[in-house]
Amino acid sequence: MSINKNWVNAALSSEEVEVLVTGLKGIEDAVPFAVTLNKDERAALPRVGPKTMDFVDKALEYAERNPGLVPTHVDVSEFKEKRDLVYGLKKVLNHTVPLETKLKDSLTLAQADSYETARQIYHNTKNGARVGVPGASAVAAELGKLYENNGPKKGSPEPGTDETPAVPSEPVTEVRAA
Repeated sequence: MSINKNWVNAALSSEEVEVLVTGLKGIEDAVPFAVTLNKDERAALPRVGPKTMDFVDKALEYAERNPGLVPTHVDVSEFKEKRDLVYGLKKVLNHTVPLETKLKDSLTLAQADSYETARQIYHNTKNGARVGVPGASAVAAELGKLYENNGPKKGSPEPGTDETPAVPSEPVTEVRAA
Protein backbone atom coordinates (compact mmCIF):
# COMPACT_ATOMS: atom_id res chain seq x y z
CA MET A 1 0.00 0.00 0.00
CA SER A 2 1.39 3.42 -0.94
CA ILE A 3 1.85 6.23 1.49
CA ASN A 4 -0.57 9.13 1.11
CA LYS A 5 0.90 11.56 -1.43
CA ASN A 6 -0.25 14.64 0.52
CA TRP A 7 -0.20 16.72 -2.64
CA VAL A 8 -1.86 19.67 -0.91
CA ASN A 9 -1.05 20.42 2.71
CA ALA A 10 -3.67 23.00 3.59
CA ALA A 11 -6.99 23.55 5.33
CA LEU A 12 -9.72 26.16 5.28
CA SER A 13 -12.04 26.61 8.23
CA SER A 14 -15.71 27.29 7.55
CA GLU A 15 -15.10 30.83 8.84
CA GLU A 16 -12.25 31.34 6.35
CA VAL A 17 -14.40 30.03 3.52
CA GLU A 18 -17.15 32.45 4.52
CA VAL A 19 -14.67 35.37 4.56
CA LEU A 20 -13.50 34.42 1.05
CA VAL A 21 -17.03 34.03 -0.30
CA THR A 22 -18.11 37.33 1.27
CA GLY A 23 -15.09 39.06 -0.27
CA LEU A 24 -15.89 37.62 -3.69
CA LYS A 25 -19.53 38.68 -3.36
CA GLY A 26 -18.27 42.17 -2.49
CA ILE A 27 -16.22 42.21 -5.67
CA GLU A 28 -19.22 41.06 -7.67
CA ASP A 29 -21.37 43.75 -6.06
CA ALA A 30 -18.76 46.35 -7.09
CA VAL A 31 -19.49 45.61 -10.75
CA PRO A 32 -23.31 45.68 -10.95
CA PHE A 33 -23.07 46.22 -14.72
CA ALA A 34 -21.36 42.85 -15.25
CA VAL A 35 -23.31 40.47 -17.48
CA THR A 36 -23.19 36.86 -18.55
CA LEU A 37 -23.38 36.24 -22.29
CA ASN A 38 -24.54 32.98 -23.76
CA LYS A 39 -22.59 31.27 -26.52
CA ASP A 40 -24.68 32.79 -29.34
CA GLU A 41 -24.50 36.32 -27.93
CA ARG A 42 -20.73 36.04 -27.57
CA ALA A 43 -20.36 34.67 -31.12
CA ALA A 44 -22.39 37.56 -32.56
CA LEU A 45 -19.98 40.18 -31.18
CA PRO A 46 -16.90 41.39 -33.05
CA ARG A 47 -13.60 39.91 -31.89
CA VAL A 48 -11.48 42.48 -30.09
CA GLY A 49 -7.82 41.97 -29.32
CA PRO A 50 -4.78 44.18 -28.70
CA LYS A 51 -4.60 45.40 -32.32
CA THR A 52 -8.28 46.25 -32.26
CA MET A 53 -7.76 48.24 -29.07
CA ASP A 54 -4.94 50.16 -30.79
CA PHE A 55 -7.56 51.12 -33.38
CA VAL A 56 -10.03 52.12 -30.65
CA ASP A 57 -7.38 54.20 -28.85
CA LYS A 58 -6.40 56.02 -32.05
CA ALA A 59 -10.04 56.65 -32.99
CA LEU A 60 -10.66 58.15 -29.55
CA GLU A 61 -7.56 60.32 -29.86
CA TYR A 62 -8.69 61.66 -33.24
CA ALA A 63 -12.27 62.13 -32.02
CA GLU A 64 -11.05 64.25 -29.09
CA ARG A 65 -8.76 66.35 -31.30
CA ASN A 66 -11.17 66.66 -34.25
CA PRO A 67 -14.76 66.86 -32.95
CA GLY A 68 -15.98 67.84 -36.44
CA LEU A 69 -15.09 64.33 -37.69
CA VAL A 70 -17.27 62.62 -35.08
CA PRO A 71 -20.77 61.52 -36.15
CA THR A 72 -23.45 63.52 -34.34
CA HIS A 73 -24.91 60.44 -32.65
CA VAL A 74 -21.54 59.57 -31.00
CA ASP A 75 -20.90 60.89 -27.48
CA VAL A 76 -17.10 61.07 -27.23
CA SER A 77 -17.11 61.16 -23.42
CA GLU A 78 -19.24 57.99 -23.34
CA PHE A 79 -16.88 56.40 -25.89
CA LYS A 80 -13.94 57.26 -23.63
CA GLU A 81 -15.73 55.80 -20.59
CA LYS A 82 -16.28 52.51 -22.43
CA ARG A 83 -12.68 52.42 -23.60
CA ASP A 84 -11.49 53.08 -20.04
CA LEU A 85 -13.82 50.34 -18.81
CA VAL A 86 -12.04 47.90 -21.13
CA TYR A 87 -8.67 48.70 -19.59
CA GLY A 88 -10.06 48.66 -16.04
CA LEU A 89 -11.70 45.27 -16.51
CA LYS A 90 -8.56 43.88 -18.13
CA LYS A 91 -6.52 45.01 -15.13
CA VAL A 92 -8.95 43.29 -12.75
CA LEU A 93 -8.92 40.13 -14.86
CA ASN A 94 -5.13 40.11 -14.80
CA HIS A 95 -5.52 39.35 -11.09
CA THR A 96 -8.62 37.16 -11.11
CA VAL A 97 -7.67 34.76 -13.91
CA PRO A 98 -4.42 33.58 -12.26
CA LEU A 99 -6.29 33.29 -8.94
CA GLU A 100 -9.01 31.20 -10.59
CA THR A 101 -6.34 28.94 -12.10
CA LYS A 102 -4.62 28.52 -8.72
CA LEU A 103 -7.92 27.76 -7.00
CA LYS A 104 -8.94 25.21 -9.64
CA ASP A 105 -5.53 23.53 -9.58
CA SER A 106 -5.52 23.45 -5.76
CA LEU A 107 -9.01 21.96 -5.85
CA THR A 108 -7.88 19.32 -8.34
CA LEU A 109 -4.93 18.34 -6.14
CA ALA A 110 -7.05 18.32 -2.97
CA GLN A 111 -9.62 16.11 -4.71
CA ALA A 112 -6.92 13.74 -5.97
CA ASP A 113 -5.31 13.62 -2.53
CA SER A 114 -8.66 12.98 -0.81
CA TYR A 115 -9.60 10.32 -3.33
CA GLU A 116 -6.22 8.57 -3.04
CA THR A 117 -6.59 8.48 0.76
CA ALA A 118 -10.17 7.20 0.50
CA ARG A 119 -9.02 4.43 -1.86
CA GLN A 120 -6.31 3.43 0.61
CA ILE A 121 -8.87 3.26 3.42
CA TYR A 122 -11.24 1.22 1.25
CA HIS A 123 -8.57 -1.28 0.23
CA ASN A 124 -7.31 -1.58 3.82
CA THR A 125 -10.90 -2.13 4.98
CA LYS A 126 -11.32 -4.92 2.39
CA ASN A 127 -8.16 -6.55 3.76
CA GLY A 128 -9.56 -6.19 7.28
CA ALA A 129 -12.77 -7.89 6.17
CA ARG A 130 -10.75 -10.79 4.69
CA VAL A 131 -9.00 -11.44 8.00
CA GLY A 132 -12.14 -11.02 10.09
CA VAL A 133 -11.82 -7.56 11.65
CA PRO A 134 -15.19 -6.87 13.32
CA GLY A 135 -17.36 -4.46 11.32
CA ALA A 136 -14.94 -4.31 8.38
CA SER A 137 -17.19 -6.31 6.05
CA ALA A 138 -20.09 -3.86 6.36
CA VAL A 139 -17.81 -0.85 5.89
CA ALA A 140 -16.07 -2.48 2.92
CA ALA A 141 -19.44 -3.31 1.33
CA GLU A 142 -20.74 0.24 1.66
CA LEU A 143 -17.49 1.81 0.44
CA GLY A 144 -17.40 -0.77 -2.36
CA LYS A 145 -20.78 0.34 -3.68
CA LEU A 146 -19.68 3.96 -3.72
CA TYR A 147 -16.31 3.06 -5.21
CA GLU A 148 -17.88 1.07 -8.04
CA ASN A 149 -20.42 3.81 -8.85
CA ASN A 150 -18.04 6.74 -8.66
CA GLY A 151 -14.65 5.12 -8.63
CA PRO A 152 -11.93 5.08 -11.21
CA LYS A 153 -12.66 4.49 -14.87
CA LYS A 154 -11.59 1.23 -16.49
CA GLY A 155 -7.84 0.97 -16.64
CA SER A 156 -7.28 3.30 -13.67
CA PRO A 157 -4.44 1.99 -11.51
CA GLU A 158 -4.95 0.63 -8.03
CA PRO A 159 -3.59 2.79 -5.21
CA GLY A 160 0.00 2.07 -4.35
CA THR A 161 1.04 0.98 -7.82
CA ASP A 162 3.71 2.69 -9.87
CA GLU A 163 0.99 3.57 -12.37
CA THR A 164 -0.54 6.23 -10.12
CA PRO A 165 -1.17 9.38 -12.24
CA ALA A 166 1.70 11.85 -12.30
CA VAL A 167 1.15 14.80 -10.00
CA PRO A 168 3.60 16.82 -7.95
CA SER A 169 5.37 14.73 -5.32
CA GLU A 170 5.63 17.62 -2.86
CA PRO A 171 2.82 19.65 -1.30
CA VAL A 172 1.89 22.48 -3.61
CA THR A 173 0.77 25.02 -1.06
CA GLU A 174 1.10 25.63 2.62
CA VAL A 175 -1.96 27.66 3.63
CA ARG A 176 -2.52 26.11 7.04
CA ALA A 177 -1.38 22.76 8.26
CA ALA A 178 -4.20 20.28 8.37
